[in-house]
Amino acid sequence: MKIKQLFVLLIALVLCSCSVQKNQENFVSIKGKVLLNVKVANEKFDIHLSEVDNDEVVAVSNVDANGNYFLTIAQDGNYVLSVVNANGKEYKSSYVSFSIEERRISSDSDFTLIVSDKVLDKTNNLKKKEPLIVTGYVEYPVDLNYLEIKVLLCKKKKEKPIRVFTVDESGKFEMSNISDGIYYLCAQSSEENISSWVKLEIENEKVKNEGELKLKLK
Repeated sequence: MKIKQLFVLLIALVLCSCSVQKNQENFVSIKGKVLLNVKVANEKFDIHLSEVDNDEVVAVSNVDANGNYFLTIAQDGNYVLSVVNANGKEYKSSYVSFSIEERRISSDSDFTLIVSDKVLDKTNNLKKKEPLIVTGYVEYPVDLNYLEIKVLLCKKKKEKPIRVFTVDESGKFEMSNISDGIYYLCAQSSEENISSWVKLEIENEKVKNEGELKLKLK
């Protein structure tokens, strides 16, 4: 009887371990580094993971003494990583934006974050700048469902996108949390119809393009 009970227990443990391994495969793991100025090296910092669409913080990770951090993400979506001082001081930091599709990171992102040694002064009534929001339109055939359309943001044409955006029924799309730089946009449907590429240039948190961003799917 004891041997039979041990055999049943062994099978249960094997099934349990397989279940855990399967669940772990559904998570996306991210490792990164926070670079600190020597003036703030003794401060404690956390990594905040937020959803782009609603700015909700969905995960927090500690930064160790060497500036390393690690976190896991269970859901697909568009995300932003930022550094937050654990002692409540508002240091200015860089951020990283990226997308996850089908439990895979669909963009090539450098998960290194930099923290400035400048503390934002709350006593001088300085208001935080509103985040830059870039809007545009996709013109698409009437027989194409807008839910099938994605707008890809890339560093170079035909490269892996760093961000992916959806459009509404009118074809409008919005992009936020985009740092200064030169990018390329195209629209793509699930049928792999691709629009021409449009260059997007952002400098000093302002869009340098003239006129509206328009993409056309045939």
